[in-house]
Amino acid sequence: MSSPSRRSQLSLAAAGVLLVVVLAEIAARVVMAQTTDAIRWYDAVAQHKIEQIESRTSVDVVFAGTSMAQQAFIPSVFTDATDQTAWNAGLAGGTPEVMMPWLLDEVVPRLQPTTVIWGLSSFDLAPAYGAAQAAVYNDALATRDGWLAEMDRAVSNRSVLVRNRPVLRSLDAIAGAAAHDRGVAHENAERITGADGERTEDTIDLSNQRRRIIEARLANFVPDVDDLAVVVTDAHPVAGSVTASPTDGKEAEEGENDLLQRDGDTRQHNYVFAPKTPEHWMAMFGG
Repeated sequence: MSSPSRRSQLSLAAAGVLLVVVLAEIAARVVMAQTTDAIRWYDAVAQHKIEQIESRTSVDVVFAGTSMAQQAFIPSVFTDATDQTAWNAGLAGGTPEVMMPWLLDEVVPRLQPTTVIWGLSSFDLAPAYGAAQAAVYNDALATRDGWLAEMDRAVSNRSVLVRNRPVLRSLDAIAGAAAHDRGVAHENAERITGADGERTEDTIDLSNQRRRIIEARLANFVPDVDDLAVVVTDAHPVAGSVTASPTDGKEAEEGENDLLQRDGDTRQHNYVFAPKTPEHWMAMFGG
């Protein structure tokens, strides 16, 4: 049995640790008031979209895909024509390996849509492109796997210190070039993202750098096996009777609808593939 003096020492030590934690949290809040938050998601746009989602209850339709779909699908135009509410979940580099966990783990549970319209093009299946984007997505603090990542996210909801520790580790990230770049990323995310998640910037990138990126994706093109597997094994099994073929665009025959049962969600979800013509996609890339 511990002596009174031993218990007193332990109590003082615990109080000391608690005091240090409280002071560190206060200091973190003071510092972060002078700079921008850490980017904990796939990119600043994804982080901004999560903030948009949190302010909503549900929508009828979600549009998904890469930046091409993010820019092509305008929810307000769709709503005016159909009287159905909609939101655009498209992400830059949102290849199937990125879009499927983004939809199933983040967007669908929060917005509870009955239909997801997923714009696909050959660019989305470019070799190595999907793997590179998936690596970025899976390494983000908000989407990492594992119990440590889950604990971090739980504490981050309440602690500015923990939520912004990538910023607080470095003076450069607090007030240097890294802080400037992060601030620009946040500003651009707010500037180019519309109220319904669509990308509002319509400038066509005709730079040589952009052209080289596209040429690299198309060189010796063979559809990425992992991206195809995501589309075939994950998307099609939950496709409903209104699903359109990604190859011919014709409406599929009516058949059995599967239920998407993930994270307690038992609502029916239809995944509609809506690709455009190659010429249309190339035009958006300035090709």
